[in-house]
Amino acid sequence: MSNCRYCQKPAGFLRKQHKECHKKFQEGICLLNTEFNNQVTNSFNKTNLDSLLHSLETTNFITKENLQPLLVSAWKNSVDNTFDDNILSLNEETNLIELKNHFNLTETILNNDNHYTKLVQCATLRDLTEGKIPNRIGNKKEIQSTLPFNFTKKEELIWYFNNVDYLETKLKTRYEGRSSGVSIRVAKGIYFRTSAFKGNPVSYQETNHIDTGTLAITNQNIYFDSNNKTFKIKFDKIIAFKPYSDGVEIQKDGSASKPQTFVTGDGWFIYNLLTQIAVLE
Repeated sequence: MSNCRYCQKPAGFLRKQHKECHKKFQEGICLLNTEFNNQVTNSFNKTNLDSLLHSLETTNFITKENLQPLLVSAWKNSVDNTFDDNILSLNEETNLIELKNHFNLTETILNNDNHYTKLVQCATLRDLTEGKIPNRIGNKKEIQSTLPFNFTKKEELIWYFNNVDYLETKLKTRYEGRSSGVSIRVAKGIYFRTSAFKGNPVSYQETNHIDTGTLAITNQNIYFDSNNKTFKIKFDKIIAFKPYSDGVEIQKDGSASKPQTFVTGDGWFIYNLLTQIAVLE
């Protein structure tokens, strides 16, 4: 017969816990999540937090031994609730950082599923909407020294991505032997539709993966570098952005310009990042 994992008293034959103890433990998790949400929405209050933790240890079996993963989960839950409206206020950001620091939660442990990165991304977008150049990627000089780009003195690095797939779309012509109309998957998140009639020339778009490399975004240009391709695109030469679930398509000015697609894995962020930079004065 084993003891209850919570109260350490005999749990009964083939049991590892008492139902009542497990219920109290789950109630404690709910109380912790609620307090974190209140702290983020309103204001950070160390006294209230410490008082709650003492109560949870006394009545809900939440101890120092099992506390950290619950704190991490509560912090991430608060981040998710904050992003329900896709807006991160300065107050919410400040309180989330206060909670992180108060419990010594590292960026690594908070980012095992990109929650901390999402926080920084939303703060970056908020800065841009306020007309500010963000400075949220760490030591810019150190990072720029590792990137294969020659930035000008007036350029400010805002974000960079590794392992970005670069795709080019070209207009081609072929002759179809019969009518068709099927969606053909040419890359993740990117589709085009063909339709044709026997004997007639058909123009269609073909999207090809060119290479995978590093993408850097400054307040003036978009840079891409890979083994086979290196170039930059000035923001004032871009006439349109098209969002995809995992990337963004860019259309430059000029009749000979073809769509260029960057697959970063997070279409929501890269699209909003580029469109906000494009309207900076």
